[in-house]
Amino acid sequence: MAKEENAMTRFEPRPLQEIKLLQEEYLVEPHPKSKWMPYSAEAGRAVVYKLKSIRSGVFYALKVFKNRFRDSEVVGGAERLIKFSSIPGMKAAERRVVLPDEPLARQFADLQFAVIMPWIEGRTWFDILESTKTGHKFSRDGAAHLCERFLGTVRQLESRRLAHTDLSPGNIMFDLARFSVELLDLEDMYSPDFPAPRHIESVRGSKGYRNVDAINNHHLWRPEADRFSAAIISAEILMMTESHLVMEMTGDGFFSETENRLRLSDRFESAKTLLDDFSPSFSAAFQQAWFAQSLEACPTVDTLYGCIADIARQQNSSPSSILVSFEHKTVREHSNSTPPGTGPIVDWAPLPTVTWEQPSASHPSPAHTSSNQPAVASSQKTSRTKVSGTGKQKRPRNRDYWIAAFIAFVLAIATNTPGLLWIIPILFVIWLLTHE
Repeated sequence: MAKEENAMTRFEPRPLQEIKLLQEEYLVEPHPKSKWMPYSAEAGRAVVYKLKSIRSGVFYALKVFKNRFRDSEVVGGAERLIKFSSIPGMKAAERRVVLPDEPLARQFADLQFAVIMPWIEGRTWFDILESTKTGHKFSRDGAAHLCERFLGTVRQLESRRLAHTDLSPGNIMFDLARFSVELLDLEDMYSPDFPAPRHIESVRGSKGYRNVDAINNHHLWRPEADRFSAAIISAEILMMTESHLVMEMTGDGFFSETENRLRLSDRFESAKTLLDDFSPSFSAAFQQAWFAQSLEACPTVDTLYGCIADIARQQNSSPSSILVSFEHKTVREHSNSTPPGTGPIVDWAPLPTVTWEQPSASHPSPAHTSSNQPAVASSQKTSRTKVSGTGKQKRPRNRDYWIAAFIAFVLAIATNTPGLLWIIPILFVIWLLTHE
């Protein structure tokens, strides 16, 4: 009975359902791939829904926290964050909290201390890294400008002694058309004026984007928290200009902690070669961060920004497109047979228009959305599907061959085909299976 009662208090809205929160009426937006599902994304600490104001037509994100993170601390956090919402890249700091006495929160307990925030357009860095399989890379001038915007955003925090504490692919939103950057998941932000979070020991960043300090069980709730992760992400942005490095990217980033030491060493050398060519000063700063044994020993974000700002100013002042396409086959043959940085460069052609791959209904995007495709502002700790770095095309699944064999068998029976004839396609299917 208790379980049934608990299930009844869960907020599970239907698409296009009308709800009223904080004296405003909203429609729950349907998923773009399935009108029967609400548009939502579940992450480590919350589920985020896309809402549309019935009165104004403006889109909002409703962040419904899981039980562990649902308490009155959310109210104080929202009050402290809102004063930073005017900083470029901090739109998500503008938030309102659903209190327990809200009528809908009395009906659905998990809506207590939920927050309503602006809906942010763009693609998370996670989405962009995953989309590399579509055969796009960054133009050199576009990458320089995007990197400058990213570091400029984090630099604004650093200058105020603030830190995001978990800069990672799911927590950074890029609008590639406008070269804009927004930061998501601000609940664990560091400020000398903020009280320490009660789960401070779990503030350790994300794999592949944390210094040895965090790997060695030191929390990241401190002003230097963003130094290492900013160096890694800005390096990844620049590495997106080289095709053979693009093909090695996955949603886990380029320097995944799951890689063995030898593999990581190879990746570091590949990155160093590109960065040396792009900007020797930035490459030196990146290497300082890579080998630093503490966050304090990493270069400041301001230092990283200074290295890349000069390069961005030397590039096209207004790049028309950040994306260029490349021939998958050429790059794959090159990446499988030629050491990184030594093979021929493919001729790149700017794309007049680009449509990014949309997330599937079963795996919605972990953050808000591109201008063409909605997504939501949720935590970076989403499930991630790794993309093979070899670039080999997937062959048909075994199940497809068995289906073909079954159809051949049924047709043979239906048409009274002699056995010696219909056995031929089945033998061919068996041969295919044994040569997978």
